[in-house]
Amino acid sequence: MLRYVYTETEEHCIVDLFRTWSKTLTAARVINAIPIEEHKDIFVLSARPFAQKAVKEFAKQIGATAIEGDNSIETFAAKLHSSSIKPRLLIVADSKTDRKAVAEAFYSNIRIPVIAFADVDASMRYVDIGIPGNLTNKRCIARLFWLLGKTVRRTRNQRWRVPVLSILVVVVKVLKAEN
Repeated sequence: MLRYVYTETEEHCIVDLFRTWSKTLTAARVINAIPIEEHKDIFVLSARPFAQKAVKEFAKQIGATAIEGDNSIETFAAKLHSSSIKPRLLIVADSKTDRKAVAEAFYSNIRIPVIAFADVDASMRYVDIGIPGNLTNKRCIARLFWLLGKTVRRTRNQRWRVPVLSILVVVVKVLKAEN
């Protein structure tokens, strides 16, 4: 993921936003390649507590299935190994935190494509499309999900009616509750 770094300071890496945008467009095209009737077979998950509102809102807007909670990875693994469900796509909020779910998708009987948001120091092993971002900032994950959701809806010629603040407000409340 270091190739997505625009410049570095002593303490921070600045992500190249043009590459983030191009990866977001690629991910939106992959999501829209799945018929809308089968969008319930797209799974969106995050093990991070402050990303769960963004996951739920994004999944609601595109018609996907959100898996949230502290045991989201175990829930995904259980659903994956049950015979009734066949996921078409997995979208994770952080390739580092959710690496177990990414590995489960790779080693399953059916090879599930994975779209992951990733920090510049993250491993992209088993990830098909990695969208670079600053995931150390707790609000960035919500903004990236908002951008991906808006891009998915726009490429379908549908309006996106969710303001970015509706995702961020709950993130701020969760952060204040943690302190």
